[in-house]
Amino acid sequence: MKENCLGQSFRNETGSKDYQDFNDEINEFLSLISPYKEAHQLQDLLLNYFSREGEDVYKNTKGLTLFFYLDLLLSLEFCDFEVPQSSMIWKARFHMLHNQLLTSNSCFLQDKSIELYQKYLDWNEIEDKNIRAYLWIEYSNCLLTFYKYSRSEEALEKAREIIGIKLSLTGKLGKRTKYQSFEIPQLVLNIETESVDKFIYPEKSVVEEIIDNENLSSHENEESKLAHRDVKMDEDSILLEKVKLKEEERAVDVSLLDQIYINQFVYNELKSQASEYDLQYERMNAYIEKVLEKSHNWQVFSMSLFLRSINEQKKLKTRERSMIQMETLIDQFNDEDPPLGERYRYIFASAYPLSWDLKRHLGLAYQSIWVFISAYEIFKDIEYYEDAAQWLVMSGRIIQAEKYINDIIEKYGETPRILCLLGDMKRKDEYYEKAWEISGHKSAKAMRSLGNSKFQKGHYDESIECLKLALEINKLYPSTWYTLGWGYVK
Repeated sequence: MKENCLGQSFRNETGSKDYQDFNDEINEFLSLISPYKEAHQLQDLLLNYFSREGEDVYKNTKGLTLFFYLDLLLSLEFCDFEVPQSSMIWKARFHMLHNQLLTSNSCFLQDKSIELYQKYLDWNEIEDKNIRAYLWIEYSNCLLTFYKYSRSEEALEKAREIIGIKLSLTGKLGKRTKYQSFEIPQLVLNIETESVDKFIYPEKSVVEEIIDNENLSSHENEESKLAHRDVKMDEDSILLEKVKLKEEERAVDVSLLDQIYINQFVYNELKSQASEYDLQYERMNAYIEKVLEKSHNWQVFSMSLFLRSINEQKKLKTRERSMIQMETLIDQFNDEDPPLGERYRYIFASAYPLSWDLKRHLGLAYQSIWVFISAYEIFKDIEYYEDAAQWLVMSGRIIQAEKYINDIIEKYGETPRILCLLGDMKRKDEYYEKAWEISGHKSAKAMRSLGNSKFQKGHYDESIECLKLALEINKLYPSTWYTLGWGYVK
């Protein structure tokens, strides 16, 4: 998680982050389990090992060796010692993280992670209410990842009942812009909470305590470090930094657990009820501003900034701040402070994206305002070849796009995904068929692409066969089911 999501990345002796150096003991162990002498050979082996249902692991994922050790450890079903009940929750987290590393959701990982979360939460020996609430929020995030919107809301409601928090939106007179001469009703959030203002430490380990002791820092200093990552409105903007109310609100000290819950509530709303209406922007903004009033934890605060950035993408007047904020979150990956213990403590109850996914969000933000070359540069940097080539084509640079793809083939050879990309560009089915063959009939993307191509050409029977093969490999593609249905209609 440190290497791929939270930072700061480990560096080797040369100072480069392109590859990892291991100490002598780990190198000796690697020589026993792997026939490969080169690091990239072992990486390729692990990338293939962790691929699921035709979905590939992001090729630049770091720490896959440790992820493999963890897979072995959590796979121990029969052993001489009693496996603790808590192993269920760690298996669920492992499957969730594994799913995050893939190009798309996996049906197997979905079923396993949801099943394990349910089993653990049905185990009634969790006495600490903070930990129970935290785990229900975590479970809600898992369900949301797999688009189980109703069940995610139900899990979040159980967390709310445990926490004892009541949220309600109301209108109060105030000003939103710098040049308003009179107050008008503004949407604000009222909170009633039973939580006390203290940190919660679910399953704090000895490792965390060691890290914390080595990196002692006051909460006040931590808050100041968090604050500098909060991008303020431009001086030329007509909007105030926050709503200025006519009558000051009664101060409510929102606890860390409350903040985690509100973040998940906002994320649920943004993902399950995405719309372009101003009302949703104002509603979500009221929740986010309440969390950002006070920072308790680096990761929770960063998640709030990420949510604000996503929410502000919809508004012309806030779009610039949104994109600068996203760039700032990307830059903070390499900050030396705060320590790892502070960064990762609440990561499983949060949807905070992996480092390359954060860059992908920024690239999509550029694409949404038709700045295709900037989008191309970002996707090229994270080696999302399909998207990078697509934005070159959208910008009218078709020859450059073809050269870019040829350079990729020269560097990595012909892979199923690259061949599918060539098929998309040249509109030739032979590339999809070749991708299907070299994948050993395991590339769902090759069959999806071929099925869509056959459908567009009016070859409905052939399209149906291709789409059925794709869905046998990975069922979690709603658009493929939709096209298949229309194929039967036609």
